[in-house]
Amino acid sequence: MRRVRSVASNAPRPALLADTRGGSLVEYLIVVGVVAIAAQLAWRKFGAAISGVSTRQGDVVATVGAVDYGCVGTLCVTPGSGSGNSGGNP
Repeated sequence: MRRVRSVASNAPRPALLADTRGGSLVEYLIVVGVVAIAAQLAWRKFGAAISGVSTRQGDVVATVGAVDYGCVGTLCVTPGSGSGNSGGNP
């Protein structure tokens, strides 16, 4: 009696495992993916840092304008007037 081989056993498995075509493309895509994820994480951290700095600077500008009614350059503002005097004196 003859043994019947299954279709799966006829597949050239060792040749398939030894085939390296496309390997460099897969490696390239993995590297690009890792770099893209790292760049996205760095961009988020950078954005959070910039947001914190700009918020702090905005608070400083807001408090300076609320407390100090002096001159900036040649523009002087007196409390309650709401208008500038370009003469250089308050």
